[in-house]
Amino acid sequence: MANTKYDILVGNYGSGKTEIALNFALDGAAQGKKTVLVDLDIVNPYFRSSAKRLLLEEAGIMVIASEFANTGIDLPLVSAETARIFTGEFDYAVIDVGGDPVGATALGRYKIELGKIADRLNTNFVLNASRPQTIDLPAVRKMLELIEARGRVKMNWLINNTNLANESSPENLLTGQRLVEEVSRELDIPVRYITGRADILEKFRELTGAEFKGELRPIVMRMRPGWQDY
Repeated sequence: MANTKYDILVGNYGSGKTEIALNFALDGAAQGKKTVLVDLDIVNPYFRSSAKRLLLEEAGIMVIASEFANTGIDLPLVSAETARIFTGEFDYAVIDVGGDPVGATALGRYKIELGKIADRLNTNFVLNASRPQTIDLPAVRKMLELIEARGRVKMNWLINNTNLANESSPENLLTGQRLVEEVSRELDIPVRYITGRADILEKFRELTGAEFKGELRPIVMRMRPGWQDY
């Protein structure tokens, strides 16, 4: 398993975890790391990281996904190649997990392997406070507990990715920050990143006076539905 670093991203539908997974992988490759992105989303056949396979492979990133990913055939299968990420072949592995407790079951089968790399593993819960499944502390707690139980792994980071797609605003992100910091206090999970477009993050910094938990991490939006390009 060498010194491979791992980032697991989980979150409910609409959290934006797949967008973040793409950014993590592309940033890793840009830093010269031999990078692999694993699409473990066995539930949603549409907004999947492997839909950007060409973009990722052009950046030198290996993509591991079910052979039926993005084909319209909805079969909950995990690629046998996933086990390659534990061989030490890569410097950096990003694992995009299905968007709900059912999807997290795909992760649970790797409990033993993940236990062996715990010191090099970041498990990130992506929170979008604009989604009804994670709109307040009780909802987030329920979602987190279900995902952890099904995925057989504990979250050790929170990411505030509160957004409303093209209607996103710094005020919207600030609302999410209040919730993510409340979750952090109550569940004892630190805030790792606050993510969003660079312009929104800059205005968010001005709103808060730089008094917030977590690191600002700009992301480039790549998972827009095709109709938004017209």
